[in-house]
Amino acid sequence: MLYFVHSEGEWWLAKSLTTGNQGYIPSNFVVHINSLEKEEWFFKGLNRKDAERLLMMPGNSVGSFLIRESESVPGTFSLSIRDIISQEDIVKHYKISTMDQGGYYICPWITFSSLQKLVKHYSTNNNGLCQSLRYPCKSLTPQIPWATDEWEIPRDTIKLIKKLGAGQFGEVWMGYYKNNVKVAVKTLKEGSMAPDAFLAEANLMKRLQHNKLVRLHAVVTQQPIYIVTEYMAKGKCVLSIILMAIYQCSRYELSSNMIMQPLQNHLKTYFLKKTTN
Repeated sequence: MLYFVHSEGEWWLAKSLTTGNQGYIPSNFVVHINSLEKEEWFFKGLNRKDAERLLMMPGNSVGSFLIRESESVPGTFSLSIRDIISQEDIVKHYKISTMDQGGYYICPWITFSSLQKLVKHYSTNNNGLCQSLRYPCKSLTPQIPWATDEWEIPRDTIKLIKKLGAGQFGEVWMGYYKNNVKVAVKTLKEGSMAPDAFLAEANLMKRLQHNKLVRLHAVVTQQPIYIVTEYMAKGKCVLSIILMAIYQCSRYELSSNMIMQPLQNHLKTYFLKKTTN
């Protein structure tokens, strides 16, 4: 069992109540012991479209199900089940209503004091549902927001030499890593934006490894934060085009990905500011 000393952002500082040891853990790996989130069939913050996408993924089959929060009626829930009609797999949705005195039901004449009891009942008897609840929907493996042991470097290994530019959120410097590797260092001005949003750019660069892109070398995640990349003396990075494309997409639909959302919001602020200047 863990006690949280600090629980903001993607990494939470946790303390073991058994050993007393402290350390940072990814927030998306943690659920409260008495919450619905500990149930493998409960998906918090999942919309109807994404529920259908998950249930239709390989690894799930007819009878796979999940319960999610209702989009249209706050405080209620929806049950989504994978079914088959005429040899074609589909997903059906059922409203789970909440009773004034406490409890839940799909059919008014069959009520339950908890969602756990509702699931247990419909697991053995479909009682009008398209399928009995056979298998909790397989979830995507949570992503670790930042592998500090892999990319983190000590600040004293970076020497800043020449300021190349400055903006609302920080500065860009030419410098040296361990006194012999020429690098570009992007710094975050403390308090100008959320560190998670700033590091989202580095997370994206970590995934986009290509000889046509500026390469991410390392990060310093303690304030003041550094993103360290290869130094490009001439021209602009292809990554700028990719970032612009992400911004254009964010104008129409915000990503459900935990990493992409803060980056989209940051890019929206950045590019809107440029167009109004």
